[in-house]
Amino acid sequence: MTKLLITAALVLLTSVLVVGLVSHQAKSKIQALENSKDRGTLSWRVALAKAKGQREVMIGAPVVTYAVPQNLDEALAHYSLVVAEPLEQKSYVENDRITSWYKFRLIEELSVPTITCIYCPDIEPGPSDMLPVQANEFFVSKAEGEVDINGIQVKTNDPDFPAFEKGKRYLIFLSFNSQRAVAALRMGPWGTFDISANEHLEVVNDKYKHRIIDELTTGSDPSLNRLRNRLRKIKD
Repeated sequence: MTKLLITAALVLLTSVLVVGLVSHQAKSKIQALENSKDRGTLSWRVALAKAKGQREVMIGAPVVTYAVPQNLDEALAHYSLVVAEPLEQKSYVENDRITSWYKFRLIEELSVPTITCIYCPDIEPGPSDMLPVQANEFFVSKAEGEVDINGIQVKTNDPDFPAFEKGKRYLIFLSFNSQRAVAALRMGPWGTFDISANEHLEVVNDKYKHRIIDELTTGSDPSLNRLRNRLRKIKD
């Protein structure tokens, strides 16, 4: 019995020493990371999460500057206006941040731009592993999503511009590339609207106020059909 007690005590003492050593090593690793020149990078955040024994880490979405025209007529002059639905979504690590690429099906193109933007930044090509893109499909990207990096789930959420949902239709102002295979969401949440079951247009984030949003979502008939009629009159 005495031998058993001594053995148990030695096992307990060894466990305490091992835990203490691991804890000391973890603290040293965390301290080294806190002073690292890579502080703030995606790889640094993953390493810090591992050192702290965490399985996931949340990263805030980057600040994006959107090009929002003053009114609906200006928006129609600068952007394509489409009705589309997301078919597929994948997340990637791009430029030290998480980006989600969506493949959309083009349901209806309501309007095409009449002004070419010569100063707008180039539109990045879509991911090769989501090809091919059919004639009625296109890619768009957003700074949000979830990826696994070395066993750590890294997530980025943009509460100001919610993720697109499969099974829903959207009215979106877009800038297409020359091949019309990739588009940019240059107006962000100010130019993206849910289409409800009764064809009403609803802003994706109701905290935003803007003349364009008011023109499309308020009044006695904030419907997609009313917008179609308005656009037909403009064309005529």
